[in-house]
Amino acid sequence: MKEVMQLDVTITPTSSTVELNGVDDFTSLSVVVGGDDQSETLSRALEPWGELEDDHVWLDIAHLEQAVAAQVGNAQWRQKFSAMVDYARAHGWVDRDNRVRAHRESL
Repeated sequence: MKEVMQLDVTITPTSSTVELNGVDDFTSLSVVVGGDDQSETLSRALEPWGELEDDHVWLDIAHLEQAVAAQVGNAQWRQKFSAMVDYARAHGWVDRDNRVRAHRESL
């Protein structure tokens, strides 16, 4: 199975973790939530990544870019990242606050 770029959020009664995976794939972006995905709990866990809105999360592009930069070892990633954001912008998935919309899934 192909690994896609996704923000994995795990919420337990005592803690939450957020981990960016699949940073080599610039064709898909999602937020996958495991555990308590109640909006208030999830909103706190997503800080400073982004903001929850219904079935989507608006991810801060600058924060996402920094997280990808910290994990990717090749020089071509920045061009691919920019192309991903440009594609999202062309489809109306980037807002005025420079955030990109990602689909939210619950496990």
